[in-house]
Amino acid sequence: MYEDKKVSVIVPIFNCDKYLNDSMGDVLKQTHKNIELILVNDGSTDNSAAICKQLAAEDSRVKIINKEKSEGAGPARNSGLSVAVGEYIMFLDSDDRIEPDMIEKLLIAVIKNNCQVAVCGYETYVEDVENGESDKIYSKQRVCKGGEVNEFFSENFPEGIVGYLWNKIYDAEIIRRNNLRFPDMRRLQDGVFNVEFFDCADSCCVIEDILYHYRLNAQTDMFRKLPVNYYDLIKQFSESFISKYNKSTKIEAFFLNELGSCIENTFSVQWNMNKKARREYCDKISNDEFFIDISKDINVINSKYRRMVIKLLQRKKYGVLSFLIKIKLFAKLRFKKLFYFLKRGTKK
Repeated sequence: MYEDKKVSVIVPIFNCDKYLNDSMGDVLKQTHKNIELILVNDGSTDNSAAICKQLAAEDSRVKIINKEKSEGAGPARNSGLSVAVGEYIMFLDSDDRIEPDMIEKLLIAVIKNNCQVAVCGYETYVEDVENGESDKIYSKQRVCKGGEVNEFFSENFPEGIVGYLWNKIYDAEIIRRNNLRFPDMRRLQDGVFNVEFFDCADSCCVIEDILYHYRLNAQTDMFRKLPVNYYDLIKQFSESFISKYNKSTKIEAFFLNELGSCIENTFSVQWNMNKKARREYCDKISNDEFFIDISKDINVINSKYRRMVIKLLQRKKYGVLSFLIKIKLFAKLRFKKLFYFLKRGTKK
């Protein structure tokens, strides 16, 4: 019954030749064999294209889409959706690892419970850190029908078990019938896709098994590599959720925490902002109605540092704000290992 169901596994790939053989090997060695693995090479400049070609030569289940220019993970996944023929769809990242029976367990769950999406637990771990502890995120086994789906989604979004793509199997019919596609966003498009999918779905199930292993890069950079329009992206992301599910403390906390990273990046070399440009950027945000509304209650943020950043932004104390960020960046540079340890230790 389960063996004859085809699963399309879509993987956007950009300059990750270091991981491809291991990560895609996990997919091709799955206990469920009836799959098509769609590798979307998103304009890679390393050896990724050659590895994809070799994988396709060794296994007829591998399909390749080569894009000359990188457009981001969202458009890459859309390219995969345009050729996928499976009855179920999975979206994996190209540098992560999965358990050998992940597809089988999710497929059995979604069919057995007559649901439109099945969700599993996952683990996050830091690469190249010996004896580093991992975080395991999972939920108790459950089946949601009708209005319970919206409630479940709101409870676990955006950074819980429903916010991401890679720990799920989706009913392809829901995607095709509603013409669901990823927005053209360099970040956060996976969350927007899930908002749309779960809004269309009237059933979902959860299994407790931790089947996905999400790789975190060790912190070697001073700044998160964010696009200059990241404020617009987190605003669009948050508005997409609020338009379907109304405001929640989780989406408010997510927006304000990510906003803190935006402000920090005004000091990055990539953004190349002088003092005047930083002030104009902060002024634009502090006068934005969405920010004003969301930041009415900053206690939704756990971090005292983040609360200070938002409070100074609200009061337009940009000089003090810059000083605070410089202190944090200095501490991060000087005591990198201790900084990362404390950050992980305070994560909820």
